[in-house]
Amino acid sequence: MRIKQKTSQHRRDFTAVYACEHCDHEVEGRGYDDANFHANVIPFAPCPECNKIAPETAPRTAPDVPAGVVI
Repeated sequence: MRIKQKTSQHRRDFTAVYACEHCDHEVEGRGYDDANFHANVIPFAPCPECNKIAPETAPRTAPDVPAGVVI
């Protein structure tokens, strides 16, 4: 899965529309804006429609808020 669009964010918690790289299925879900979530959770989240995960060559996202910044 990948983030298609963030719909809201409060501190590091966010809600976004996630899209599958394989079948383009979209689902709304929550997330946490840190490096671990972007590197280890989003790419390995299986699509609820086709049950596939992102390929290793898929572009990775990065947090909007840099590490160490208190908000």
